[in-house]
Amino acid sequence: MIGPVHELYPWEGPMLTLHLEGSPREIGKRHGEACSNWIKLIAEDYWQAMESPPICIPRKDILDGIREIETLIVQHTDETYLDEMRGIAEGAELTYEDVFVANCGFDLMVSRSEPAVRGEMFSRFERLASRCASFAAWGRATENGKIICTHNNDGPRYPAQFQVVMIVRPEEGLAFISPSTVGKLGQHSMMNSQGLLVVGTALDNGTKDKVEEAGVPLDVIFRYIAQNCSTTAEAVEALAGLPLAVAGNFMFADSNRDVELIHATPYLSASVKPEPERDYLHVTNHALVEEVKPYLSLRPLSSTHYRYQTMGRDLEANYGHITEAVAKEIMSSHYDWSVQDIHPCENTPCRHHEYKGELGGTNRCTVWDLDALTVQVALGNPCGADWVSVSEVL
Repeated sequence: MIGPVHELYPWEGPMLTLHLEGSPREIGKRHGEACSNWIKLIAEDYWQAMESPPICIPRKDILDGIREIETLIVQHTDETYLDEMRGIAEGAELTYEDVFVANCGFDLMVSRSEPAVRGEMFSRFERLASRCASFAAWGRATENGKIICTHNNDGPRYPAQFQVVMIVRPEEGLAFISPSTVGKLGQHSMMNSQGLLVVGTALDNGTKDKVEEAGVPLDVIFRYIAQNCSTTAEAVEALAGLPLAVAGNFMFADSNRDVELIHATPYLSASVKPEPERDYLHVTNHALVEEVKPYLSLRPLSSTHYRYQTMGRDLEANYGHITEAVAKEIMSSHYDWSVQDIHPCENTPCRHHEYKGELGGTNRCTVWDLDALTVQVALGNPCGADWVSVSEVL
């Protein structure tokens, strides 16, 4: 880790790096020890969100939900993830349940709440910019043919500002890099030693109706795929075998230039592939194919559509010349499609909800080179952040 955590948090300076290896319990314990105070804040925020209006889930129901999801994690992924969470709890001097809700609190809120309440919950998250954006570009789109991918992680500034870059070498499975909110097994932006990138964004306002059964939590799915799959095809197959309780976008890209986006829901999933003769694919938060829309709570014309249009505009304008530097510029854009002008706000790829008096926006930006197995990471809005270059040999 680069320096004491308290010297850089909150919200300024380069992202910190955690080097984690050993058994699942050892990986978790080192993680917990390094970030204990900030993991506690994140757990407290999830507990408060679940137990307070509008959600108001009784503590017993939350604990029952944890047991239910634990069973699914063991059945469909890897029981060692529970050991890693126990290690995080031990290192951070928290309860195992605290760490579990820090990892799976969103999935618990969705699976244990009623549809009307979920609508209010998603509205709250939307006000605080709980959305993301990504693109992959390769071949004719990039300056030298390399495959370059990006991800902007959007959400509430607090507590999602507490971020680290994790370089993890587990005893079993593939090594991986994951910039992540502290306390998590990993998050929706991960690259492994085989050059497979796994990224995720929200998908509309989630599922249309209440899902009667729990599913494997999204962050566990990202971690499982990054640790166990070598190619996009393997990742798509793995995702298809996992039960979901929530909807989400999963974009996979590998060093073979195979890129695919999956609109995943508990009932039906749909594939989106690059258009012929166009060597890029980008995604924000709305469904791009009609067949999956009946299963989603669709959102009206809004931020996700404006950001998607701006990213497409910038990708076309830079086609054939995209480098890592250009990728940073695209993800730092303050062009608001809704007014056709520079206007930093929630509608721009680099999101600034502070101009509306709200504590939300882009919390992290990553630019990945899948050929070189490197990533550049920025804490906060990429337009003015300090970038950290991670070039570890996985």
